[in-house]
Amino acid sequence: MSENNIDCEIVKDLLPLYHDNVVSDTTAIAVEEHLNNCEECSKEYDNLCTELTATLSNEKKGVKALLKKIKHKELFKGIIITVLCVAVLISSFYMLTQVPLKKLSENKVYATRVYKCDGVFFVFYNQKLVSYSAAKEVLNENGKELDISIKTPVVDFKSFFKSKEEKSKIYEMDWITDNCYENVDKLTLNGKKIWTEKENCDDEVPEYVKEFIDNPHGEVTEMSYDKNKISFIYEDGTIKAWDFDGKLISDNSVSKN
Repeated sequence: MSENNIDCEIVKDLLPLYHDNVVSDTTAIAVEEHLNNCEECSKEYDNLCTELTATLSNEKKGVKALLKKIKHKELFKGIIITVLCVAVLISSFYMLTQVPLKKLSENKVYATRVYKCDGVFFVFYNQKLVSYSAAKEVLNENGKELDISIKTPVVDFKSFFKSKEEKSKIYEMDWITDNCYENVDKLTLNGKKIWTEKENCDDEVPEYVKEFIDNPHGEVTEMSYDKNKISFIYEDGTIKAWDFDGKLISDNSVSKN
């Protein structure tokens, strides 16, 4: 029992509240006076302060560790989301540009004109329903048969946004072989025969085909055509046009000379 009127047991009960400063001013003054005069209670208070300080320090460390853990988790989550977004973008780009191709069926692609001049094949063909396709030359093992393989994406994303009129449109296409095929005696389009040496060797070759092969004005920089004519634009600025039977329609090289 101390010299003041407060019992030590009561003071010990009040110490946690006194430490947290949640007692009244009168009680705080009384406890403080008691601590100044009671060595036992003063030591009790010092031990309490040490314990609370250690506990608070541990709690802070725990909070910091938790925040660090959360931060790492959020960072990891952000990395995962970023990787997934990149994967989706790459997949979308692949699906839009590099989707698997399939051959057009025979009822969707057909040749309209086929010529052979000095081993080079000129092929004009129409395709239905699809505006985009990729052509590839495939020579068989014996080097006698050449196939022009016309493929289109398995899923044509572009067609989703087209009207019925656009979807029913027939697209006029052309293919001029990259290589010379003097020994080829049979040409097919997606496996369907469109030219043979035996049946077509005497076909008349239009002048524009010969013009392209002979190339008298330099490289052809652009070739365009529609149902009525085919036009060449050359490096020297010459423009010539023929009808599809080979009759010359216009030639600005005459006016240049």
